[in-house]
Order: sequence, then structure tokens, then C-alpha cells
Amino acid sequence: MDEFQDTNPVQFALLARLVEGAQRVLLVGDAKQSVMAFTGADARLSGALAAAHPEALETLDRNWRSVPAGVGA
Repeated sequence: MDEFQDTNPVQFALLARLVEGAQRVLLVGDAKQSVMAFTGADARLSGALAAAHPEALETLDRNWRSVPAGVGA
């Protein structure tokens, strides 16, 4: 998967097994940018995970993709 919003239920289940006992897990995604529904991706998984762990959610308040250093300007 490229970003978490494009996770399908099978990938989600695999990820859940892989992170059992992990001290930290970092997932990046934006449900508004989900484009992989044709592969079974379900952006609602992002929302369900955020709802289950609201204390772990951190919203980025800056667009890091368009900073001059990031776009070669």
C-alpha cells in the first residue's frame, strides 16, 4: 500500500498481526485522498482506526510535499 487510506481489509488484517506487540507504529494517510477503491481499498478503515485510538492521532498542520526543498525549487 502507498498510504494508509488505500488499505484494503486483507492488508489491514495483515498489518494488525504484524504490529502486535510493537512499541510504535506510524501510519500516514488522508481519507480524502483515497483513490484505490477499485482494488478493494476502504478509506473507512482509517476512520475506524482513528476512532479506536484517538489519543494516538496527530494531524499534520503543514503541507510538507510542497515546501521548496521538497519540490526542488
